[in-house]
Amino acid sequence: MNWLQGGPFFELSFIIEDIEPLYQTIIRLVNSSKIKIVLHNTPEFIEEFYHGYPFDEDKPEDRIVNQISLNLTFYLNRTRHSLLLLNELIPIYFVFRFVFMDQS
Repeated sequence: MNWLQGGPFFELSFIIEDIEPLYQTIIRLVNSSKIKIVLHNTPEFIEEFYHGYPFDEDKPEDRIVNQISLNLTFYLNRTRHSLLLLNELIPIYFVFRFVFMDQS
């Protein structure tokens, strides 16, 4: 078993402090890598992150949850499909979770 090659699933998580719009952060992250990464979602879809949804449907005014799931493809020595799961901790802190699937 070789842990460095991952497996059918591999997850990488980190927290980013950011004050720019979310779409710009994602594009900066995708373009700053030496690895080719393709984002398969539109800017309009990403903007839906800011609308969120109520934590408790019976009390919609209480707490709004902001999260979104984006589709990515990473081109490494083999192609890996990935989900980028974003959650807002507080207005300037975001949790980025890359969940890699098996090769395509």
